[in-house]
Amino acid sequence: MMTYNSSTAGFGPIDLLSPDYCQDPHPWLAAARQRGSVLYAPSLDLWMVLGYEDVRDVLMRPSEFSSAGTSQDPVVPLCESAEEVLNQVHLDTAPTISSSDGEGHARLRSAFVRTLSPKRIAIMRERAKLDASNLAAAMHDSCGFSEFISHFASPFTSEAIFSLIGFPRNDHEHLRRWCHDRLMLTWGRLDDAGQVAAAKGLANLREYCKAFVEDRWVFGTGDHLVDDLVQLSRANPDKLGKSEVVAIISSLSFAGHETTARLLGNIVLLLGTTAGTWARIATDPGLAPLAIEEALRLEPPIFAWRRKTTRVCRLAGTTIPAQATVLLSIGATGRDPAVFEQGPKFAMETASRKHLAFGRGIHSCPGASLARAQAAEALSVLSRAFPTLNLVSKTPPWTSNLSFRGPSALWLEW
Repeated sequence: MMTYNSSTAGFGPIDLLSPDYCQDPHPWLAAARQRGSVLYAPSLDLWMVLGYEDVRDVLMRPSEFSSAGTSQDPVVPLCESAEEVLNQVHLDTAPTISSSDGEGHARLRSAFVRTLSPKRIAIMRERAKLDASNLAAAMHDSCGFSEFISHFASPFTSEAIFSLIGFPRNDHEHLRRWCHDRLMLTWGRLDDAGQVAAAKGLANLREYCKAFVEDRWVFGTGDHLVDDLVQLSRANPDKLGKSEVVAIISSLSFAGHETTARLLGNIVLLLGTTAGTWARIATDPGLAPLAIEEALRLEPPIFAWRRKTTRVCRLAGTTIPAQATVLLSIGATGRDPAVFEQGPKFAMETASRKHLAFGRGIHSCPGASLARAQAAEALSVLSRAFPTLNLVSKTPPWTSNLSFRGPSALWLEW
């Protein structure tokens, strides 16, 4: 069995939740991959999968590497007080699309995909264009420099997804904060006080989504995504239960903007640290889709994701026991030299959709087209509004957590 301690792997141990690792995990991942594609990480009691082909293999074997439950469990066990906060909510927390398998997953995914009509996506794209223009104009009024994540990326992506769902605009700021609480409670490492505070935020998010669906169930006659889900559930309660509508809305409110906001931060950072590329985008907006795909390869916003083995499994010549947690290092796959000759270089000319940023198989991201559309509209507006954009610092701080990668702050000047 290959582990990642210095005596057996030949390189130093690492804390996957430490600020140092989260600031720049790539040197360690590159060294680890040279030792093997599958490594055991004893500090978190999980098996890391680093190679492109092996991560793809796991994604295509959901019956052996299950999504049920594991991906949403807290990485760090919750303290008793945080558990009490969540237990007081007394909600029927149904499985989500990303935390279910088999027939249940297919049923939930089908219901969600049915709500993403071409008309709704077109409306969302037009709204995204207007929101991006308004946010860029507000940045322009800030005397030549601005913090990109809080002033553009986060409000831009959250407004889009919250409006798509149907959440009232006055509630959006609370929802953004509660979604961040969910991220840090589930995938980060907080002290006891931090866990309790984040648990309260997650409890608020769950209660809000339940009350929101209940209200739409009684009074809703609108034309939002939640209304379509409510109608589907009313017509076929055996196909989609009310608690499952709540679960879909809660999950979408989080994943629909946290991932795309981080993608935007990663794109701007990579363009800003690669000489001449921002100017090329400003001159030729048609390059934006290539920049998006290359950023997804090099810095995927979902950097790692967990699965649970349902039986003893063989992977890359390694035996993994049943009921083991497996961490798919998606962030390592885009730099696998066996697949991507350009390695860590940001190379728009060779960009493709071969990366695994949106997964593969039955759990491939159902919102991938929305994320790409939002990112394209944002880049189009930003490159026109700020043709001379520069980074204030090329080494911004990153959010410390296991799964979601993106700068926590990104100061720009022009």
